[in-house]
Amino acid sequence: VLSMSQVVDSMERAIADIYQSISGPQILFGNESRLGDNCSLVVTSLNASSQLLAVLGPVRMDYSRILGLFNEIVNIKK
Repeated sequence: VLSMSQVVDSMERAIADIYQSISGPQILFGNESRLGDNCSLVVTSLNASSQLLAVLGPVRMDYSRILGLFNEIVNIKK
């Protein structure tokens, strides 16, 4: 089990790796998120810019709600 400080320490490297492969909303579970087995990451790019929007949370979270919020935010940014 990773501590929160270990997750935060690995976040910069993980986001840099993920940034290269994100084209739309994605849900990354456990090791896919590169942040540990107990974490998941919901991430999307904002328009064609170099900005990412991400939510880090436990593997068991309300993904449909987060994706709905992402859609609203992306629509506002257009």
